[in-house]
Amino acid sequence: MEATWSWLRQALRTYRGVSKVYLPLYVAQFEFSYNRRHDTRWSRVLDVMQVVLQADAAPYAGLCGYG
Repeated sequence: MEATWSWLRQALRTYRGVSKVYLPLYVAQFEFSYNRRHDTRWSRVLDVMQVVLQADAAPYAGLCGYG
């Protein structure tokens, strides 16, 4: 747990100050990346597309072992 918080602090340092209003968005971005750190780049792209388009990823599952 301590390592995760240190990674988050390091990620937030790159922005050189974060408003309290936008902090949940930065944390959500970090959480998305952290939870998918072992996935392939294509899997992450499909995850983003699924969230943005609210699409069902099942038809694309066979493309590269995603799922």
